[in-house]
Amino acid sequence: MWGRSASFDAVAADGSRMDPSNTCPSCRRRELIDFDMALRDATKVRMRVCPPCHVRWWEHDGRRLARDEMLALVAEHSQRPVTGGGTTTGRRIPA
Repeated sequence: MWGRSASFDAVAADGSRMDPSNTCPSCRRRELIDFDMALRDATKVRMRVCPPCHVRWWEHDGRRLARDEMLALVAEHSQRPVTGGGTTTGRRIPA
């Protein structure tokens, strides 16, 4: 309005920067698409996508995960139980 811009960046109680929960961390738009999913053991995860700027990220238990954290979470919570000799899918894959 007066040649100045307002900033609505959220700040945590400890003073560190954080993004409002429904705002893209890159472009600050609120046009997010959420994909709620459950891993094999019912662990809940959410992928958030900002269509205008094509940024995507993952969340678990209310906090944003780095790519490596998400991959580790999937590996940890998606293990198939191993039962007596044979494959869990019933198919054998040639070596």
